[in-house]
Amino acid sequence: MYYYFSHTKNSEMNGNGGYGGDVVEKDLDHIAKGVAVEENSADLDDELQQKNTVTEKIPVIIYVTQISEQEPGGIDSGSVMRIFRKTGAEDPEALADVGGVGEYPSDFLMSPDNRFVLINLVSKLQVLDIATKKLTDVFVPKREVCSVIFSPDGKQLMIWDQKNAFGGDDDKSRVHIFDLTTRTGRIIREGDDEKPLNLLSWRSDGKVVAEEVKGSVSRLWFIDAKSGHMTKTPVNDEIGPISSDGMLMAVVKSKVTDICDGVFGESPGAYKIINPVSGEVSGVIDGKGESIFVIAFSPDGSEVLYRVAKPWDKESLCNQTQKWRYYKANLTSGDTVALDNKSETLKSWNRDYVGAEVVYRKYGSDGPNKIILGDETIETTNSWCDVIGEYYSEK
Repeated sequence: MYYYFSHTKNSEMNGNGGYGGDVVEKDLDHIAKGVAVEENSADLDDELQQKNTVTEKIPVIIYVTQISEQEPGGIDSGSVMRIFRKTGAEDPEALADVGGVGEYPSDFLMSPDNRFVLINLVSKLQVLDIATKKLTDVFVPKREVCSVIFSPDGKQLMIWDQKNAFGGDDDKSRVHIFDLTTRTGRIIREGDDEKPLNLLSWRSDGKVVAEEVKGSVSRLWFIDAKSGHMTKTPVNDEIGPISSDGMLMAVVKSKVTDICDGVFGESPGAYKIINPVSGEVSGVIDGKGESIFVIAFSPDGSEVLYRVAKPWDKESLCNQTQKWRYYKANLTSGDTVALDNKSETLKSWNRDYVGAEVVYRKYGSDGPNKIILGDETIETTNSWCDVIGEYYSEK
């Protein structure tokens, strides 16, 4: 049995509370005055201070911008990206430039512990140590790195190695498991006449969810991380977000007309929430004739956050900012609640959530791309930018 969710404009508003604390300093008068104390009083004071002192948390975002691009084709093709770190109110700090002749920075992944950035240059994989700014080559494929993903503990990589364009003397696909500690790898699967798969999530049960893209639709597979055995799932849909543990995914159930969508002229109107391996449906999120987008899942998989808005009915309105309404649905009880602050919900679900958002300039506009972080705006005039990761550091 699964629940069917919809929303109403007069749903009960819900806000999530914050937390705080006081900084308590040790009273050292008894030491200055020579007052006798028990042997363990200092230990008790230290314990009390640790319990009552609030460590200041500084928001950090890691982002990337494109700084140069060569003409496609030929030996000089390639592009260069610059990775930045923005810590609190400090100015952005450049960490590294990646890419160059014959290199194509195509993917940037934060390690689960937020210490490293994995960079896919297609011709090789690099790791950037955020603390030291050191770049290290860690893997060279037989052909090309089509896709790569971290294991849940961040100690291993699964790599899909295959020539993206068919033709030549080696169209074979290879799936590698690479150990980041020992810098050694092994091939767990080889295949012929296969299309490259995009690796989406490495689950704790050892299954890696992967997609075979067919236009706007994706056929889902899962790969056994030990044996390399591939299994086709029943899922063959237009997919949306996948949960951080890979146990849930949103897939489009129906669409609504959207004249501002320049490609298909429509946008999602309802989603099914499914297990991407079994295809089992947990619930349906319905926009009731409005555009709807799933944003995130709670860590335990019991809730989903989404937004809705009425599509514009005039092309002249397409450059205006859409006014979204946010909702949270409970997949267990079937309850749906309107939210006045999506950030509080996301913070409660993800301790690393800072709230950085990329705002791209409108099509045909000369304005800059922007990264919004609270009350601060980082303008990037480059043609492309993205937030790689976000977390908090302690001061």
